[in-house]
Amino acid sequence: MNRKAVAVLAISAIGFLVAIILFYNKAINLVPGPPAEYLGETQVKVYGAYIEGERQLLYIDMAAEYAFDAAGGAEKLSAANDGFLVRFGLEFSGYLDKFNSMFNAGLNISNYTFYADNTGIWGVCNKDLNLTTELYDYKFRPNFRVAAKNRLPQEVQQHYEEQAQEAPAEEPVQEVPAEEETPVELVSGNVKFVVMSDIHTFPEGGRALRIAAADAVKALNPDLVVMTGDIVSGDPDTTLESRVTAMWSLFDTETRSRLGSIPIAALGGNHDMYTSQLLEGYTNYWNEHRPALDVTGNYPLYYSFDFNNVHFVMLKSNRARMEESQLEWLADDLGNAKSEGKASLVFSHYALAAMKLNDPDVLQPNARLKDILKQNNIIAFIHGDTHVFFRGLTDGINVINLASVAGVKRKLAGAETNTPRMIMVGEISNGQLSTYELIEPDYLTQRFDESVIAGIRPPGFS
Repeated sequence: MNRKAVAVLAISAIGFLVAIILFYNKAINLVPGPPAEYLGETQVKVYGAYIEGERQLLYIDMAAEYAFDAAGGAEKLSAANDGFLVRFGLEFSGYLDKFNSMFNAGLNISNYTFYADNTGIWGVCNKDLNLTTELYDYKFRPNFRVAAKNRLPQEVQQHYEEQAQEAPAEEPVQEVPAEEETPVELVSGNVKFVVMSDIHTFPEGGRALRIAAADAVKALNPDLVVMTGDIVSGDPDTTLESRVTAMWSLFDTETRSRLGSIPIAALGGNHDMYTSQLLEGYTNYWNEHRPALDVTGNYPLYYSFDFNNVHFVMLKSNRARMEESQLEWLADDLGNAKSEGKASLVFSHYALAAMKLNDPDVLQPNARLKDILKQNNIIAFIHGDTHVFFRGLTDGINVINLASVAGVKRKLAGAETNTPRMIMVGEISNGQLSTYELIEPDYLTQRFDESVIAGIRPPGFS
């Protein structure tokens, strides 16, 4: 190799090294100040903030979709249907609680204005959400739009209607008479139980009422105590674990410990499960104080058990919309009990039928739930939540709506006075249920006079 070639190679190598050094110094100083960032790292951070914002918007969109379905979906949607918007708002508010616990966003239902027509519903938010990094602020407004899923464009709908008119009439199908089902004789034993609903345990009040009710139940000496939700009195802002712990500790002192060894079957209400902290407090407490009962299902959320050959079913009913997995479980569970000739009682927090006009707190999908209950000949569906007392039939199902133990007193629509606070005593013998209610202040010496509500029929009852 001659000297000229060596010199060219040496100069090229030196130039290459100088270029690398200059590029490296420029790259590490793209963003001034420590710590230095490498080429492209700033863009990655900005993109990460954008992706987080999109994740939050996706949650809001999905929450709106679920709330839309829970409120009745396209079938119930109408521009003039205020009841739909009320139901939607209540469902959407529950999802906002979860959203805030996940993202600390501070959104609530008052930040939204809802609009609806026959094509869908949309929500306009008056608050910006802000994702702040050291380099970039990403602001976005969590609006949403939910289209009515089962509506077709007008011209497409018209096309299908015309096709249906031109299609030849189908041959009538000859009905085959259904085989008569052989009734199963109930073989249940005798059970005495007490139902306590809406105890609403919290430090600020109601202590004397709760203690009096627990002492009365102990004196009645039932085989079993059933609690139908709102055992503590949480709310959508209850996120402090210390507050949750304090309420359950108070319940343990005021109520559970006073009942001694009487088994307690409990289910959760909305005030027990509004936030993730409340839900965790509920599940932890009842897992720690699991009753001496042979339960099946998803304890302590929804489950069933037998007591003296009577079948008790506890539903997860802290929200109006029931999950598909629970409905499938319920159908199988009640079907098995029916085939074995057991009398079944179903307990819930939310109602099976409307207690007032545009009642949002009715379990859904309502028709399917009622079909499951009717097919399995339950003795009664017993629930709380409303703080009023009523008994009646809805689609042939015997329903008992129990008032609160220590919550706010309310008036049944059409009644002249507020319903007193109460507990209910139930007895089953040979598949037959009898009940009576004992009212404040001692929950022991005075029965509720059901004649004061005679003739009153809420919207969902016959």
